[in-house]
Amino acid sequence: MLPTTVNGSPKITHSGLACDIHMVCTVCCQHTVLPTSRRSRKNTFEVNTLRALGEQNVGLQPVKVEKFLTTLGVQYKLHHTNHGKLQKRVGREITAMANESCQQALAEEATVTKEKGYVVNDVVQLSATGDCAWPNRGSGRSYASFCGMFVLVGALNKKILSTTIFDKMCYTCELAEKKPPGEDGHRVPPPAHDCWRGARGINCDSQPGWRGTSKAMEASGVVLCVKFIGTSTSETKMRVAKFTSDEDSNMIAAINDPKGIVPAELQHVEKLSDPNHLQKLLYKALVDLRTSKHWSGSPLSKAVIEYFNKLYRYVIKSVAPLDQEMDDKREAAAAARRSYTGKSGRLKVRLEKSSRNVEGAVEGTYAGGLDLANDKYGNSI
Repeated sequence: MLPTTVNGSPKITHSGLACDIHMVCTVCCQHTVLPTSRRSRKNTFEVNTLRALGEQNVGLQPVKVEKFLTTLGVQYKLHHTNHGKLQKRVGREITAMANESCQQALAEEATVTKEKGYVVNDVVQLSATGDCAWPNRGSGRSYASFCGMFVLVGALNKKILSTTIFDKMCYTCELAEKKPPGEDGHRVPPPAHDCWRGARGINCDSQPGWRGTSKAMEASGVVLCVKFIGTSTSETKMRVAKFTSDEDSNMIAAINDPKGIVPAELQHVEKLSDPNHLQKLLYKALVDLRTSKHWSGSPLSKAVIEYFNKLYRYVIKSVAPLDQEMDDKREAAAAARRSYTGKSGRLKVRLEKSSRNVEGAVEGTYAGGLDLANDKYGNSI
């Protein structure tokens, strides 16, 4: 029961976004503490833990959140050391949940693949796709990010199977390296801490001593993920047999490297190309051909390039099914008549073909009713 008569003004003890209100009754002199938020099992306010979780979810730094709360007039008093402990505690819980989710997704992917019949010598042949992402934008060979993340996704259930996080910086280690050596000529090692430098895996192997370039994160990530899946101690034996990625050959070369860390029985992975990257390569090649001096004044207009790009995309998706269900759907779609109209309204193509006609289109023999209209210059395509 709350006291109705309070002796003087209550004492307030702040702790982050919450506080304890101390009250003393003038009748019975009973001391009562009223917390403004519930406490967890480790005697910390839940609202402070939720604040740390929200910072990691949104990606804001603690300084920016404090400025935002100050603008709103919300008092926030929590030492940065205690806040760092909350961040690490929340991070460990998120990592544990992500690890459990990836293990469940990997088991589902193995079950679905086994039902499809992709099993060789009692080993499930998985199909996966993956790519690496960096916080800073990079193009070509220009990559300067201090951290990166590689994600491996299953081809059938479309869920994340494994993840590797890379980081090239650790402030504690850097401060120790900047200090001058002692009298004996040796540097003082850094104190015991949670080092961020290296590769940390979620449902994947970790390499604490990993040091490489930002571009090498992509090849190292796929190697760690493929090795972990093939050497896992689960009841179902599995391996990555097909890997879909962009036109960068570093990842598939790192997997099939005889001197690499991937065992020999897990190598010989088949490389598949991503249709989106193939489409972009064709579009870029046609644009470069149109702007070259040898093709000046040619009827290769922007509308014609988009038209060929659309046909190329349809052919790729028709002749490269992932499984039998997709094959049946594409055969049914190819048997029906469908009309496509370009953005300019002048290009129209009517496609009526089966999967056999699509294979002929790839070889250059357009058989089976492929009616093409003229472009805006009056030339037949």
